[in-house]
Amino acid sequence: MKWTGEYVIDDAGQCRWHEGLRIHDEQMKSAYRKNSLIEFIIETTAVMGVKVGIA
Repeated sequence: MKWTGEYVIDDAGQCRWHEGLRIHDEQMKSAYRKNSLIEFIIETTAVMGVKVGIA
């Protein structure tokens, strides 16, 4: 996983800042999409890891 931050221009032409995960592992992507508990755990641990400098 990689935490990214970037400016995104949406369909309406609005420019906004977006931060989030980029998941490269196909098995993790599949689990993330299928299970809301796993999605919560992945996002929470990634955010907390970034905030404390572990990720």
